[in-house]
Amino acid sequence: GNVRMSADRSLLVKTTNSFLNIAAGQATTVVKAAAGTLHSIILNSAATATNTTVIYDNASGAGTVIGRPAVTTATIPVTLFYNLSFANGLTIITATANGGDMTVVYS
Repeated sequence: GNVRMSADRSLLVKTTNSFLNIAAGQATTVVKAAAGTLHSIILNSAATATNTTVIYDNASGAGTVIGRPAVTTATIPVTLFYNLSFANGLTIITATANGGDMTVVYS
């Protein structure tokens, strides 16, 4: 199982998260093509001022919008915590101008 008792009687929880780095630039990135959980997005560098970043619950760049993080005005580095489930996949689009470098943590 994922939960165990340590020697000092505290609980240890093993997680099996994955991560994907999305390099700075314009891209449509399918992070996962099935249901899962978006844990967090770490913004490693700022996007250019006119960039638009959109996170979708889908395996394409359409459908239900999970969020539109303000990557152009964020203080870098910063971690955005979501901890939410997605049903159809996870796609991130950085458009209009260069998006910032980011790391997506999901399962």
